[in-house]
Amino acid sequence: MAAKLATTALAGTLLLTACASEIPLAKPEIPAPTQERMMAAYHWEQLAKEVTGQFAAQIGQTDRRVYVAPSEPATPFSEAFHDFLTEALHEQGIVASQPEDGVMVMSYDVRAAIGHRGDRRHTDLIVSTQIIDAGDIVFKSSDIFYVNPTDIANYMPPPPQPVIETRPRLVRLGR
Repeated sequence: MAAKLATTALAGTLLLTACASEIPLAKPEIPAPTQERMMAAYHWEQLAKEVTGQFAAQIGQTDRRVYVAPSEPATPFSEAFHDFLTEALHEQGIVASQPEDGVMVMSYDVRAAIGHRGDRRHTDLIVSTQIIDAGDIVFKSSDIFYVNPTDIANYMPPPPQPVIETRPRLVRLGR
């Protein structure tokens, strides 16, 4: 009986030791990844050129037209990016069109991810662009950029102001 108990204890110890050796240890310092920064309207134009260049490379020569849908709500970035996309399509030899049947539709969306690194606020911007043709997504691109937290108003509308409800109150004035 004692031998059986000793064997069971030894097996349990070996099992726990084997499991413990597979637990990953945290690295003392993980280097932060390098990240592109979006700091000026020039960067907005470069992103438009990059996106339309990727699209043109994917579809090759085409006589198809593309409608660039405006993004809502309007922000300084969305209005300028719309114009930059239209110009960049022309530079790629792709005709930008008004909305009508048979044209591909390019749309874009902007989202902000706000967090903290240590005691500093950190804002990432995610710009997603897609082109839809007859209901099918034929191109999709998402890019992530760091933006200064003070510049977020260029990309996102201000948050809605809280509505404070008040009830009318009867106030007696002195006689």
